[in-house]
Amino acid sequence: MPEPLPQINEAEQTYCTLEWQAALQSLYWTIGERWLNPPHLIALAENKIYQLTLARTLGFLIPDTLVSNDPLATREFACKGQIIGKPLRNAVLKGRTPDRVVFTARVSINEQTDPLSIRACPMILQREIRKKFDVRVTVVGDQVFAVTIDSQNDPATVVDWRKTSKPDLAHAIYDLPKNVAAQCIALTQKLGLRFGAVDLVLDQNEQLWFLEINPNGQWGWIETRTGHPIAAAIVSEMERISDEYVAANTLAVS
Repeated sequence: MPEPLPQINEAEQTYCTLEWQAALQSLYWTIGERWLNPPHLIALAENKIYQLTLARTLGFLIPDTLVSNDPLATREFACKGQIIGKPLRNAVLKGRTPDRVVFTARVSINEQTDPLSIRACPMILQREIRKKFDVRVTVVGDQVFAVTIDSQNDPATVVDWRKTSKPDLAHAIYDLPKNVAAQCIALTQKLGLRFGAVDLVLDQNEQLWFLEINPNGQWGWIETRTGHPIAAAIVSEMERISDEYVAANTLAVS
């Protein structure tokens, strides 16, 4: 995005920014189906409620979930056991110095909780699953690369494994059950994506629970830590996309 021009006022700058966004979006569309993940489908796939609804239809286990800003409903939900809370969309609280990341965290809601703090905005509340491991599944086309992340040996990462600056959380290649691997591929494809980073939880009884899918999830550290050939899989998938595009246009011309 271009740098703001100091000589124009705020309204003019906003106008210019929107025009640049329109121009860039037009350029994105010209690429057509040659994206690994088309930007407009990434935007749709980032909708966590849509993800959860779709994942349930595909047979994933989903923790009991409530999306609400109603004080009574959230209090009743919290009375049934420990819950966690996470944002619907924005994981960064800007305007602070420095910006604050909003991690998934345990939430306590009772009669003493200020109802205004609940009404401020809706949030995702879920029944906490007692973890054995976190499981990260990277889907590329019809290939699946799964790892366990040993998040339970560090108090800082018990609820959210991302909440640490330590580089030494143990990672191990995980043999994902075939039915769950198929579900991960199906979810990615249903969202119109060729790449997805699926976050699961392995509980104490070896059951896998779906948390969310990130259509732009990081993967480089997984390859470094485990040797999973994710980069090669992405290259292979992009080559396949290119071959399909060339074949389709050759047929159209002929």
